[in-house]
Amino acid sequence: MAVSMYADDWDGLSPRTTGWHRWGGDGTDGDDPGPGWEERLHPYVEDRGIYRCPACPGRIEFSYFLNTRWFYANWWGKQIRFSALRQPSAYVLMGDCSAEDLLPRPVGTAIRPWDSCDKDNMTYRCLLYEDTVHGNGSNVLFADGHVKFCTRYDPQTMTFAPNAMADWR
Repeated sequence: MAVSMYADDWDGLSPRTTGWHRWGGDGTDGDDPGPGWEERLHPYVEDRGIYRCPACPGRIEFSYFLNTRWFYANWWGKQIRFSALRQPSAYVLMGDCSAEDLLPRPVGTAIRPWDSCDKDNMTYRCLLYEDTVHGNGSNVLFADGHVKFCTRYDPQTMTFAPNAMADWR
C-alpha cells in the first residue's frame, strides 16, 4: 500500500534506488547521499518495523528488496514507472532479500558493517529460492498487490521486466 500511495504522489514512479544507504545517514562513511527507498516510503507507513520480515535474524533491520533490475540494465534508471507494466500480476515488485552480498555480517557478507535500507536487485540477484530464512523459498510481492510464496522462478507467472515475461538477467 505504501508503494502505491508513494506512486500516486510521485507521478506513477516507485521510490528511487541508488546504492548503500544508512537509515538517517548523512552521506558519509559509505552512505550514499540521500535517503534509501525504504526511507522514502516511511511517511506512508510510519512503523519502521514493517521493513523487516519477522523470520529474519535480529541483526537484520531491512529484509526486503525492490525490483529495479530491468530498468537499471536497460536504461540505467533507478525507478519503476507503474504505467509501463504490461502484466502487474506477474511483475515482481518486492520480495524477501536473500542476497548474502546485501545482508550484514554475521548473516551475510555485505561490505558495510550496517544494514542498508536500500536493497535492490540492480546488480545483485536478490530473490533466491534455496537456503532462505523461510527454508526453500521467498515471499514475493507482485505489482498488483498480491503476495505469493515462491519456491522457484516460474516463467509463466513471474517477470522482472515491465513489458515481457523475463527473468532477472
